[in-house]
Amino acid sequence: MCFRWRSSSMAGRHPEVLSAMPNPRRAWHWLIGPAAVLDGRIPIELLKQDLVADVVVAAQHEARMKLA
Repeated sequence: MCFRWRSSSMAGRHPEVLSAMPNPRRAWHWLIGPAAVLDGRIPIELLKQDLVADVVVAAQHEARMKLA
């Protein structure tokens, strides 16, 4: 099965979030669940509130933590 972002999706409108986490499947799972680095808030909900910068920083942090 091929996993692709839809251009009409909330996350698809924010390529800076997607580029912070290069694995799309892992990024999607991270976006839809509570994120510890965001005090348990759900990243995709923050995108809906136009808090893109917060989500980008959190995604970058999450990606660095997974590489460590």
